[in-house]
Amino acid sequence: MAISSPEMYEFDGFRFDADAVILYRNGEVVKAAERHSLQVLASILAGAERFASYEEIIDAVWPGVEYGVDPARVNQHISKLRRLFAQYELDKEYFENLRGRGYRFLCPITEPAEIPGSRDPFRGTGPQGDDLNYQKAPVSSSRKKHYVAAGLIALLVLIGLAFWKWQPIDDELEVRRVVKESQLYESMVLYKNPQAFQETDLDKYWTNEIDGSMNFDRGRIRQSVEKLLAENRKYGDETKYERFDFQSVEINTTRDQATARVLEKWQVANYSFDNTLLQIKPVGPYFVDYFLRKVDGQWFVEKSTTARTTRPTPSLEAVTPVSQPVAGKEFLVNVTGTDLEPMTIYIEVIGKDCPSVRPCKIPNKVLLEHSRLSEKLIEAIPMTLASGEFTIIARNGDSKPSNPINLTVR
Repeated sequence: MAISSPEMYEFDGFRFDADAVILYRNGEVVKAAERHSLQVLASILAGAERFASYEEIIDAVWPGVEYGVDPARVNQHISKLRRLFAQYELDKEYFENLRGRGYRFLCPITEPAEIPGSRDPFRGTGPQGDDLNYQKAPVSSSRKKHYVAAGLIALLVLIGLAFWKWQPIDDELEVRRVVKESQLYESMVLYKNPQAFQETDLDKYWTNEIDGSMNFDRGRIRQSVEKLLAENRKYGDETKYERFDFQSVEINTTRDQATARVLEKWQVANYSFDNTLLQIKPVGPYFVDYFLRKVDGQWFVEKSTTARTTRPTPSLEAVTPVSQPVAGKEFLVNVTGTDLEPMTIYIEVIGKDCPSVRPCKIPNKVLLEHSRLSEKLIEAIPMTLASGEFTIIARNGDSKPSNPINLTVR
């Protein structure tokens, strides 16, 4: 889709030159408008029914760019346009996101203003060309056929849009979209400008916290922003994902909860607020589990195992055998304590055949599959150990180790 249409678009006191990519308000140039944002606007206005898909917008505004440009980047510029228009029309919404597939422009467009030097092809060419009694050129049969064909195409497009609008949402595609866009939005929008962070920014992709638990991503993102501000840091333009490969998406039978596992690798660029580059570091590759919930028909991220701020250190109170710990045979134990994060916690065991430099581990995945987890109790942890004294330690992801608890196997 080209964005070099010679038409001028007029709406709500604005006049937009899509060819020059300039926005006017009551005849004055709106200097705060960013060029890429206006190019996004141009691609939407040039689309059929004033709609453009994410793919069409990206192809038009960032042609030939294969990496680092995703729907989240488009959403970022739509947010900028919304803030820009809100300076003049506070309570008016100009853009509609159609189920994450693209954007439609909502404001009525007046007839495009005539570009200087252009003229209506139906008008006469003489000095009386603008006289009210001018005669239009006769419409040829071929042109009539062209109009009929164009009308049929428009009708088919409208029927297709209506059919698509009433189709049930594809939950798996939506889960994938929300997971990926949320991470791009977090890293490339929220952390890129933490000073502008507002709590309502999180309404876009994340659920509200039900109990204030640190397990909820919303609270963890908030703490990450606070940490960036305290350290006078922000993310730079070089921040990008190098891998974002979905391994699985599972949706429950009632279609209101989902789990997605992703293999991720990122490049994170840290800058100071004065735009001094501090560090560019790779992160990953590592597996991340996302837990989503559908609210009012829309998917939101609730929790995840992705690393952000330092996780709370778990505290262990007791390790209680459920069945007799016998050497060489599987037995079960319960672990009680505090700050046990069910979605990230794992167990380390130190003792015979499990050296301290490389302790035996019970991964979080095994715990989620075989045990029952809460923030104060992990029930029925399976273990198979040799005879002797063992030390049990827990970690929440990349947190510091918990206090040790001893376990005897006979």
